[in-house]
Amino acid sequence: MGRIDGHTAVGLTPLPPNALEAGMHPSWAPYVHVADAGRTLAAGEEAGGTTVMPLFAVEDFASIAVMMDAAGATVALF
Repeated sequence: MGRIDGHTAVGLTPLPPNALEAGMHPSWAPYVHVADAGRTLAAGEEAGGTTVMPLFAVEDFASIAVMMDAAGATVALF
């Protein structure tokens, strides 16, 4: 985790071997902190977006969902 003024600002993780074998390539994704990722995901779907990855818990750290907007841009919500 990278920090700015003591606050987490960036995280990096390697692709697991099975992801590389499946043809995934290294990439980056913007994460946006929202008050309620589930409600924001639902609002995005109502506005024409689609769910790429449903809401899931990341240990005790956060709940995350990934959506694609109507124009095809992806964003992770946490």
